[in-house]
Amino acid sequence: MLTALIVVFIALLLMLIVARAFRSRRQAARSRPEPAGQRHYYDERRTQLAVIARQQGWTEAAYDCVLRGEIGVGMNQDMVLLAWGGPSGVDRRATTANGGKVERWLYRSPQDGATQYVWFAGGRVVRIEPEALPGPGAR
Repeated sequence: MLTALIVVFIALLLMLIVARAFRSRRQAARSRPEPAGQRHYYDERRTQLAVIARQQGWTEAAYDCVLRGEIGVGMNQDMVLLAWGGPSGVDRRATTANGGKVERWLYRSPQDGATQYVWFAGGRVVRIEPEALPGPGAR
């Protein structure tokens, strides 16, 4: 009987020690400052974009697109720069079929090398297209 009481006492003592260790680990994790990572970056970016959007009179839809890293027809060059960053190349000599001046920005993906062209006329996006791929008979 005495042996059983000693075993129960030791088991309770061990459970108490383990519970304290877990509690102190949880408290340390809560008091630890958040690492300077994704959340802080996105909160700061959201705040900066909100200020820019108000100053430049963006629509809510344009602000949401830029925040998600998306672009669309009608956006201005500042919005594209904020959404996708600087282009890999710029062609200012491009013209339309009727002779109008356009500017073509080239974006190349570092992950897979895919290329996208963003066409501007009058400072606004008029077309977004992937790189033209050769046809099935091309070599």
